[in-house]
Amino acid sequence: MVDAIGIGVNGIVGSGIYLLVAPLARVGGGSSVAGVLGCGALCVLIALCFAELSSMYDRSGGPYVYAADAFGHYVGFAVGWLGMATGVLGLAAVSVGFAAALGRFIPAAATARAHIAVAVIVALGIINWRGVKQGGRTSTALSVVKIVPLVVVALAGLRFAPRAPLALVPSDAISAAFLSIFMMSGFEYAAVPAGEVRDARRTVPLAVVGSICGASLLYALLQSRRWERFPTSPPASSRCRTSLRAPSGAGPVR
Repeated sequence: MVDAIGIGVNGIVGSGIYLLVAPLARVGGGSSVAGVLGCGALCVLIALCFAELSSMYDRSGGPYVYAADAFGHYVGFAVGWLGMATGVLGLAAVSVGFAAALGRFIPAAATARAHIAVAVIVALGIINWRGVKQGGRTSTALSVVKIVPLVVVALAGLRFAPRAPLALVPSDAISAAFLSIFMMSGFEYAAVPAGEVRDARRTVPLAVVGSICGASLLYALLQSRRWERFPTSPPASSRCRTSLRAPSGAGPVR
């Protein structure tokens, strides 16, 4: 169960939360929190469909298996290849984003972004090549490393939440919701290794729905924390920064 949830959470929580908090605030303003929650609610509906399907299968493949059984092998083949292409492109984007973020802390890394990105991809590929169990454990470990600091920032900002100048302007919330789609995707990965999961028909649906619900709430808390701390639009130079900071005295969190 833990590894299955880790795969789902690790698929959702990625570069999006680190790169889109400030753009969401610019696009949605005080309605950006409502946009994030609205996008999360819509994604939960999709996740419920995946949960229903995953409760019927204990085979690996996820969307590929569902599409192949429902519409035939040609559609399943197309869905499988599209999923793989999305995963490859997403991994490349996240790896480059990781290299760029690392360059802010280690100046020497700024001139070797491509090499660092390739090294990350190769390292993760080797781990998955060694087996599903190693991949699942690595995914769980990475999830903990990513989630714990974000949860700490979100919880630390709860006491300031009542002062956040939130609003509900439908057009702004919709714009923020569309931008939030990128950082909400990934929960479907929890269904892919179903054949390797114990009691898959019970575990995988819980992992799919639980991961997207938890991620949506976390994103909303972080977005409200940003809007409370910086109630005006951030400067253009902050487009690729989260603008997330802990309360005074705790130091910056980037």
